[in-house]
Amino acid sequence: MVVLEATQGGIRKHVIDLLNGLDLARFDITFVYSRRRADSVFLADLPLLELRGIHLVEISMSRQIALSSESL
Repeated sequence: MVVLEATQGGIRKHVIDLLNGLDLARFDITFVYSRRRADSVFLADLPLLELRGIHLVEISMSRQIALSSESL
């Protein structure tokens, strides 16, 4: 599991390369992401990941760590 809040620049490239390099015959991949700090390249890659067979789940993220949504 990799958790990151920002999906832009180098980290975006790393994660997209990782997702594209994993063998879908061996792994069932679900990618959980946030659009909050995503760049346009990342957003353009999402439909390609989905077409490849990667399950996408969008959630709202913030930089603040909280035990529940009530403390945000």
